[in-house]
Amino acid sequence: QLYQRLQNEGRILAEMTGDNADGSTNIVTKMDPIALSRGYQKVIRTIYSPEVFYTRIKTFLKNYHPNKSPVHMELGEVKAFFRSIVRLGIIGKERWQYWKLFLWTLLRFPSRMPLAITLTIYGYHFSKIVEKALQVNPGWIQSVLQAKRDADLVIGVASD
Repeated sequence: QLYQRLQNEGRILAEMTGDNADGSTNIVTKMDPIALSRGYQKVIRTIYSPEVFYTRIKTFLKNYHPNKSPVHMELGEVKAFFRSIVRLGIIGKERWQYWKLFLWTLLRFPSRMPLAITLTIYGYHFSKIVEKALQVNPGWIQSVLQAKRDADLVIGVASD
């Protein structure tokens, strides 16, 4: 319904790129596109920062109650575990949070350790997506601003 309404209002600019991390939009926004972009950047910078992300992992592990089933690890998972130690626990900027979570999980929920490591790897992946998203493409902002000016002219609204 939202898509149809925006289309009826002439606010759809084009089809989406399909990249949900490029920070772009395909609509004429009511909000200033630069403010929208900055707000989006602030949100993703915050929710995927190591401190906030690792805190969410701890909260999840505290509240997660899996079925009691034996934990077994395949060779690929063992390799991923050791790569996570090197990449996140030694090289990464999040190494302090990684080791705090590692020890906390080991002492409080040792059976959830594979899940904790998996989630830290997801966090690493998300942080790479965030880095890309923070590289703003000024071209899309300009295209949205121009479309907004054009739309304002059509409906007779004075623009800034």
